[in-house]
Amino acid sequence: MFEGTAKIPKKNLVETFKSLTLHNEESGLETIAFDDLENLLLENGLTLAGSIEVSEVLQSERLFCRSEQFTKVIDLIESNIELRIANTEAHANMCTMSAGSGFKVAMLEGFSGKDVGGAVKVVISFEGNNLNETAKIPKENDLWRTKAETAAVSVAGRGVVTKEDLVMVSFRFPVRYFPKSKLTEDEKDRSEEEGVSFIVRHYVQNENAAPSNVS
Repeated sequence: MFEGTAKIPKKNLVETFKSLTLHNEESGLETIAFDDLENLLLENGLTLAGSIEVSEVLQSERLFCRSEQFTKVIDLIESNIELRIANTEAHANMCTMSAGSGFKVAMLEGFSGKDVGGAVKVVISFEGNNLNETAKIPKENDLWRTKAETAAVSVAGRGVVTKEDLVMVSFRFPVRYFPKSKLTEDEKDRSEEEGVSFIVRHYVQNENAAPSNVS
């Protein structure tokens, strides 16, 4: 924890991220919000992923990914409140990994992040064990005409995502809402040379973590 900052109760984490958008300059809340988020993830068995782990997830042929509300992801991780995906109209709502192409679509498209004022976007990568349906997008769907590359990696999914299904959780922060003290040397160099709009951090399930005490 950053020295001199008080830990924010987990229930206020969403409000803390929202409050970041009210400040035009670095306020110190960036560090508090990020530290509280990372502490919550660590306490619930997710650890920062290395490049090899991320690559393995992106290359997996069995996994799905989708952008999701920050609030729902925190509820899933912290309280085991499973994600229920109804999708009664069979819209494209998740992607196959497709050697990383599907993950890129999930990260660039979708509307997750509105619940925290756009301070962070979340993409979850998960097993489809509890999905009832994962239908490919029909060729007559308008998505093939307007966004063919998106249609090619998308599916219309329906069912449930549990905490056990989670493989990786990825957070994309606008650089202005990310604490400068947490930037890697490479990120610092790139931001100085060419400008960086977003910072991404990936977290994976820690197989050696103690079982959660949430029933």
